[in-house]
Amino acid sequence: MFIMELQSSLEFLDTYSWFFIVVLILAVVLLVFYLVQSSQNSYSYCAINSQFQCKNASVLVTSSGSILLFKIQNLLSTTISFSNDSVEAFPEFNNVSYYGSCLPTHVVPNQYTLCSVFINNYTPSVGSQINSRFNIFYGMCTKCTAASFKNYVVSGTITVDVSSIPPQS
Repeated sequence: MFIMELQSSLEFLDTYSWFFIVVLILAVVLLVFYLVQSSQNSYSYCAINSQFQCKNASVLVTSSGSILLFKIQNLLSTTISFSNDSVEAFPEFNNVSYYGSCLPTHVVPNQYTLCSVFINNYTPSVGSQINSRFNIFYGMCTKCTAASFKNYVVSGTITVDVSSIPPQS
């Protein structure tokens, strides 16, 4: 009796083994696809140096281009000031630089400024990532007039997911 059950089980496996192999391959492919997709688009990074902290980096796509946004915290012990075109970004997809500005233009220690750079005619797909280097041009000041501060440059990098701007109603 035991031999007949064993023979019946072996015939079943022999007949339907292709089905088990296909299900196993499909499960492995889906698992690999899921792991690659989740690791690809979940990594955002923004770094400058110990004197400036970069936070809340994002890229928003519009119909005419993209906007790179990030906040910078002034960790210096003095007020800093930004003039026009105080941010220069170099997206990874080309060697062209794009300029933007930071507001407010005068930032006291431990406060934030929001920097934005418009990248003309670049509309990546939502969910993709942008990798960019950037330079920030600033001055240290006490009275913060254009003639009263010395200009400095600090560089940083951003890796951020692309999202879209919701339509205005």
